[in-house]
This record gives sequence, C-alpha cells and structure tokens, in this order.
Amino acid sequence: MILVIDVGGAFVIGILLLIEFLKIKMSRKMPALEVTSSDGSESSLYLYLMKLGATRYVVAAWMPVVIVVVAFFAGFRSARNQTSFFTFPEKNLVLVRSYGDTFVCKPVTADGTGLSKSTVVLTLPQVTDCEIKLKNFASPPRI
Repeated sequence: MILVIDVGGAFVIGILLLIEFLKIKMSRKMPALEVTSSDGSESSLYLYLMKLGATRYVVAAWMPVVIVVVAFFAGFRSARNQTSFFTFPEKNLVLVRSYGDTFVCKPVTADGTGLSKSTVVLTLPQVTDCEIKLKNFASPPRI
C-alpha cells in the first residue's frame, strides 16, 4: 500500500504536530489557568480551545494560520467550480489567465463542454480586433 499525502495535507499534519509540541512545552512552563468569560458563558472559540488545554500563546499564534489555510482551500474550491469564462468566439478559445498584455487561453473541445489539453498564448496585438464574450458552461469544464 502506498501512502500519498499532498502538500496541503503534509502542511496540516505539520501544523498539528507543532501545536502538540508547543502545547507540551508550554504546559511545563505555565501553571494551569481557569478560563471563563466575563459573563460566565463559554461560547467563543478561543475559550473553547483554552479549555482543551492549549495555551493562549498557541491559540493566538495559530488562529491566523488556520484562517489562511481555510481561505486558501475555499478559494481553490471556488476556482475549480467556476462555470463562467471569457471567450474569444472567433478563435474558439477560453481565457484562462491574463498577465498584462499576454493572455493564456485553452481551446474549447469539439462538443463545447470541455477544454483541450493544449495551451495558446496570445498577445494584445493578436486580440485587439477580437470580440470577447462570456460563456457559461453547464458544469465546470475539465481538461
């Protein structure tokens, strides 16, 4: 059996191991704290993590990292589910990315539901006379 872990999975595992290491290291240095909010309720995520045994330094340091990782994967999922693309109908190309005056495009397949594996790079002078339209695919196009 071969175990395959992508970069994101390895990153998350590394973060979890580092948190456990810091939790053990900080628990030796700091006495246990009683954590409650000012009104006696315990509804915040910060207080919940504190009750689990994480020190305030670990929680404060890793919350931004967790937020960035979640935002990255949410953006990646949104990009993979995109169904509307700008197209050059005369050239039968879909605009994938633009870098200043350079356009990276993919040809549309013959049935019009997906994208070809080949890539076409166009510059601004090549597309100045082309009409650009928005095309909606029924499902996210696959390459």
